[in-house]
Formats: sequence, C-alpha cells, structure tokens
Amino acid sequence: MRFESNIASHGHCKCTQCGKIFDFNYPEAMEFPQPLDGFTVKEQHLYYKGVCKKCQAKPSTGVPQD
Repeated sequence: MRFESNIASHGHCKCTQCGKIFDFNYPEAMEFPQPLDGFTVKEQHLYYKGVCKKCQAKPSTGVPQD
C-alpha cells in the first residue's frame, strides 16, 4: 500500500526494472482530452512505465521486473 504525500497535480513514472516510482510535475493548466461525450471527469492520473537512468546504466538481464 502506498500513501501519496504530494497533493499537488503531478504524474508518476515507474521503472519496470527496479520498481521505483518517480514523481514529476506538469503545468496546472495542462489540458487533457475529454474521454467520452457527456462524461464528467472527477479525477485524472498521469502514469508512465519505462526504465530509469540508474537501471539504464546497469548491464541488462533482458528480463523485465514488472
């Protein structure tokens, strides 16, 4: 279980090698597309998966940890 201490608008990047999650900021006024006509969005999340700098610098085993 994780608890989010940063309540400002921000996104997350998760490293698929080590599992670490990094926060990143984006502009408060950033607009996202409306998903469905007539749908009211109450909350949105910006989440990326990839490989962090530290894991990119390590020799790869070729097996993702995700």
